[in-house]
Amino acid sequence: FHPRGAMADAEREDDLYTFKELPLKRSPKPYKRDSTEEKFWRKFQFPIVVKEYAAVSSVHFAASPPYDFVVTSGSRVQVYSSVTNQVKKTVSRFREAAYSCCFRHDGSLLAAGSEEGIVKVFDANSRAILRQCRGHSKPVKAVRFSLDGLKLVSGSDDTTVRYWDMSTETCISIFEGHEDYIRSVVASPASTDLVFSGSYDHALMLWDLRSPSPVLRLNHGAPVETVLVFPSGGTCVSAGGNFVKVWDVLSGGKLLAAFSNHQKTVTALGFDGSGQRLFSGGLDKCVRAPVPVATCSYVS
Repeated sequence: FHPRGAMADAEREDDLYTFKELPLKRSPKPYKRDSTEEKFWRKFQFPIVVKEYAAVSSVHFAASPPYDFVVTSGSRVQVYSSVTNQVKKTVSRFREAAYSCCFRHDGSLLAAGSEEGIVKVFDANSRAILRQCRGHSKPVKAVRFSLDGLKLVSGSDDTTVRYWDMSTETCISIFEGHEDYIRSVVASPASTDLVFSGSYDHALMLWDLRSPSPVLRLNHGAPVETVLVFPSGGTCVSAGGNFVKVWDVLSGGKLLAAFSNHQKTVTALGFDGSGQRLFSGGLDKCVRAPVPVATCSYVS
């Protein structure tokens, strides 16, 4: 036994059990560009909750500065500032429930349907009643201004769509073809002669003021809650049940796309400010943006 040999063996054994940390090569992190989706959603902030005294049946934004929005709730409508989100004006000239209040394109007038079956037009500043269009026999649940802002289109539970001359308060045209309550009407943004309507009879119809019959009838497959038309006027969107459908009007009503992102009935549709994204809201308490509008393609 040699002491030096024993010490050498011990040192070698210690080296076997001693952990030696190896240096790690760190690569630079790859540069990540924000996607279009991430940039879009980052623009939004936390929601501001405004409590109404009754169920909100519609919200409509003005198309001209200062881009205020009007909320229909119970028997009154309220105009909110888009900057402060505070109430600017309240209109309560309704005996019963009000429906579908909307701005004219210049923001100077408001129009709303009512439980009494009357379409009422108000001055957006003074809140005075300027016109009352009478003719529907049941509640008017849908109202919109025409492209030129001089006419009104309304849809009622009496299953008719009516076109009104605001200056004389008279009905110019009556469109009969739906078999159930009408829940949405839209004047075409591309022509003063075309009107879209959606009903609980599952039908989405396109009307021409020069013809008493619908020029196009599309089957949504469920009661239609709301209709939206693209700014070009050549494409429209219908919502009902838990799905949304996009239609090519110019090709005779060809189905472009169908989305089913909600668990319950879809009740509202809207575009973002650029018109590039379609939003939907439903009874499942969700607001969704299925896909950018540009990605819609023909459904085989």
